[in-house]
Amino acid sequence: MKVQAIILFFFAIAYCYASVSDMVSMIPDGPAGSRLAKAKTGLQTAGMIIGEARAMWSRNTAEDIVKTKQIPYHCTLAASYSNLTSEVIRAMDQELQIMIAGTNKLMKKMRDNNKDGNITFNEYVATMTQNQFVTSDDTEDVVRSSSKSFGQFRLATNSIDQEIVDAVALWFANDLIKDADILAATRIDIVDFANIVGLTGATVDSLESLIIKNDYAERSVVDVGVIRYPDADHPYFKLFRIQLFAYRKSNRILFVQKDASGIRGLYQSKVFRPNPTILGKLRADVRERAMKAAQDMFAPESFF
Repeated sequence: MKVQAIILFFFAIAYCYASVSDMVSMIPDGPAGSRLAKAKTGLQTAGMIIGEARAMWSRNTAEDIVKTKQIPYHCTLAASYSNLTSEVIRAMDQELQIMIAGTNKLMKKMRDNNKDGNITFNEYVATMTQNQFVTSDDTEDVVRSSSKSFGQFRLATNSIDQEIVDAVALWFANDLIKDADILAATRIDIVDFANIVGLTGATVDSLESLIIKNDYAERSVVDVGVIRYPDADHPYFKLFRIQLFAYRKSNRILFVQKDASGIRGLYQSKVFRPNPTILGKLRADVRERAMKAAQDMFAPESFF
């Protein structure tokens, strides 16, 4: 009887955990064990962040969100595991496996030492730069900015213009990011672009009082950092950040004032590859433990 009670107890815990997680993680992101990987890295997945943003939108209007000063699509660093599974990791190069294990441990330690969660994206970049298991590939660095302008009265309306949503999606993909792998890793799709356009329009309205005193005003509507994990096609970590700002500006020529509004984007990315100098010096037993840790990152912890 006691054994049955214990089994039912653990089953209830597992059921409740899955139910709550499914409500928060509204869209899939990587392997089924990505929630388990969170416990080992301390990082939410990009899918979890987008799911939480969509949940916020389901409960609020764009005007309500603007009043709160919150950024719905916001996380200093989330993880993107792509198609990684324990089997995929096991088939990878040993150096990649060790690099993953070492980075997981580093991220978990960093998060544990900052329980309040106040870690900036630049601090994550600095930590990765000091990570002895990786080396920064500076030739792959990207820093790019781009803007998409719209007429003030066309953007700041109560209804969302699908033409504008499509235009923003194309601008985001072709002008700002220009990287299919990153676009997939962000988990942002047309539903989110509609939300972003709606928030941009509401934000433009809210900036009207500021534009009286200034020629330019803006507010953040998206600020997401992601660490993209290595896989067979991309044998490296990629750390990137995407920021989108709603802006409103005023140009006065003689006695004529012209207002304009739109969305401005900033994209930064940095690649980290295995550090052969350090990895080649590791003892065989250390290598084996690290590889096993990487292979088990999506596996559940045993109760016994």
